[in-house]
Amino acid sequence: SLKIPESFFRVNFLAKGKYQIYPNPTNTYLTIQQRTASVAYYILYNTIGQAVAQGTFNTARHTISVAHLPTGMYSLQINGQCLKVVK
Repeated sequence: SLKIPESFFRVNFLAKGKYQIYPNPTNTYLTIQQRTASVAYYILYNTIGQAVAQGTFNTARHTISVAHLPTGMYSLQINGQCLKVVK
């Protein structure tokens, strides 16, 4: 079987467009940072497309608790922009 090393998924700080997320991978929380404080809507999806967390914030930095979620890959959509999250 194919074994992918864990380091392949390790991204400590992910910046794409106007949003940055960290730490990634994470165990307990995920921080979203945007360049300026503006209204942002996020949805966190698991690998089968279920929304497992969502919300709105209007600050430059926002923290999401992911401690209750199982280990795996997630997709974080922020105002239509998608980022990969590893827990």
